[in-house]
Amino acid sequence: MSNPLRSLLEEPRPSAPPVRVWRDWALLALVTVPGVLEVVLREDMPLPGLSVVLTVGLAPLLLWRRTHPLAAVATAFGVVAVVDIVCRVRADTPRDMDQRMNLLAANSSL
Repeated sequence: MSNPLRSLLEEPRPSAPPVRVWRDWALLALVTVPGVLEVVLREDMPLPGLSVVLTVGLAPLLLWRRTHPLAAVATAFGVVAVVDIVCRVRADTPRDMDQRMNLLAANSSL
């Protein structure tokens, strides 16, 4: 195992991670509600099912980001990367899904 990876894995946990506060729940609602409303109200939405699944599926990572920041960011970017690869392999997938998935991943890393 390389030295940088070993030092990352041996890093001690924070002694007192921040607790979840009302702002975390407000941020979760601020991301989830408009995402679902956009799918419901927009008729020209590309892949509406995938969009709502990603929004609702990745939004709870915002609650997890205080206690497990690396895991939350890695999960968000990992899911978005896999979905992006699948969308790029499919020829009929619209290109504006890229922007939406990047926005979801960026919200998880706040």
